[in-house]
Amino acid sequence: MASLAGDAKFEVLDVKGTPTETLSYHPETHSIDNPTELCLLVIPGNPGIVTFYKDFLKELFEKYDRRHSVIAVSHAGHDSQNTGEVYDLNFQIQHKVDYIETFLPSRRIIAFGHSVGSYIALKVHHHNPHFEILKVVNLFPTFQKLYDGLSPEIKVANRPVM
Repeated sequence: MASLAGDAKFEVLDVKGTPTETLSYHPETHSIDNPTELCLLVIPGNPGIVTFYKDFLKELFEKYDRRHSVIAVSHAGHDSQNTGEVYDLNFQIQHKVDYIETFLPSRRIIAFGHSVGSYIALKVHHHNPHFEILKVVNLFPTFQKLYDGLSPEIKVANRPVM
């Protein structure tokens, strides 16, 4: 675990065998075991690199008077731990489900999805009604022509085999 300037906490976590980077801000009274604590969860766009969102996370943290945890979680394979493995969109959705089940199982959540992260956040919310996701905030969402916005590596990995 490392801290960045401005109280941000950078961690590489194991999410069911997948190395996952998170960047977070937590209130001084933060308790991981407090199920009533509200968490603002940021699901990034493509590429899903959490350090890109550092300023946005800090703004959210300050906007809510440093009272709520703000966490960005990377996409599988989109981080410094990348082994070269390529993960499809369904895996990325399940990866966020696994992250919430492992690290935020009973937390109240407001999910912020950026670009393809909006699609992922909506899918996580829709298919997991047992999560206490209070709302999903879509920032420049990608819902149509999703394939057009994917990186070349993802397009190659998702190309149909004839």
